[in-house]
Amino acid sequence: MITTIIFAVVFITSIAAFSKDDLFSKMLFSPYLTIRKKQWYRLLSAGFVHGSWVHLLINLFVFWQFGTYLESYFGAVYGFWGSKLFMAGLFFGGIVFANCPSLYIHAKDYNYQSIGASGGVSAVLFAYILINPWDKLLLYFVIPLYSVIAGVLFLIYSYWASKNRNDHIDHLAHFSGSVFGVVYTMIAYPGVLPGFLDKFLHEMPF
Repeated sequence: MITTIIFAVVFITSIAAFSKDDLFSKMLFSPYLTIRKKQWYRLLSAGFVHGSWVHLLINLFVFWQFGTYLESYFGAVYGFWGSKLFMAGLFFGGIVFANCPSLYIHAKDYNYQSIGASGGVSAVLFAYILINPWDKLLLYFVIPLYSVIAGVLFLIYSYWASKNRNDHIDHLAHFSGSVFGVVYTMIAYPGVLPGFLDKFLHEMPF
């Protein structure tokens, strides 16, 4: 339910911003404006706008795929409303936390801007990896990888891209969003760490 609602809101808002430059400009993440103009809402609002259809659809596909699973999983742990609160905190908290490093790094850079829900999506993905470390994921819908290996490769790529690419996507947010997803899930559900270690060590497929 909450996954569907978030999906719909991000989808509708992003589409609206595609054709409305003023809306897009008001919602994107600008560390300079966030601090100088005290527009702190940008830490979250940037997660509701995207740079292209590809950017939007990939983020929403990953969010939907793993978010629906997590909502169901934590529904069994914390009940109906507990799972909704968990998912809202995971996704929205991931977006805000993921933007914080760039808020500090680019505080004086008027030209720096970023967009997208990648921080929240990364948090959702890594919460899933904690629960299912050896599940198989399809990289680019083709290449099969175990989820924990895919997660490590994703972190390596995100760190590299944050240093070498300039595409208005905050790749550092992928990294920090992933960290938030792991820490948030362990705090919200302490049993997830022993479960992860048990599966990691005893269900290793090779």
